Amino acid sequence: MSLSHMLEVSYWISKLCVNYRANSKSWMTSELFSEWLQEFDSSMMRKQKVLIVDNCSAHTRINNLKATELLFMPPNATSILQPCDQGSIQNLKVHYRSTMLSKLVGHMDADLSSDDFKITLLDAILMLKTACDRVLPATIANCFR
Repeated sequence: MSLSHMLEVSYWISKLCVNYRANSKSWMTSELFSEWLQEFDSSMMRKQKVLIVDNCSAHTRINNLKATELLFMPPNATSILQPCDQGSIQNLKVHYRSTMLSKLVGHMDADLSSDDFKITLLDAILMLKTACDRVLPATIANCFR
């Protein structure tokens, strides 16, 4: 990817209402988690929130949160709670794939070859944002009944 393309993607990402961070291994790190959590906490200033966190080594206790309380799950509880979570993740994937297929069909309707169809990082972020917006709160709530 050229520098100009990376700068263009960086510019458009900064205009989105999503936070994008990455590292060389594509893993969550305690630094990334801390940075994200501080931003999340700042955005919740008028709303007290409890955030349930698993025991991933990147999920560290963070002091000085003003609107967010971290509730750490007990050891080995992730495998018990994860099936509940899978329903909302599955729904997100369905919406993401639908958005991607619509993009592909639009590409092919323009008489372009499917071999030339490419998804950029910006495309993926925009499609993920669209998919997230389509997951209903009721869907998430139903997954935890």
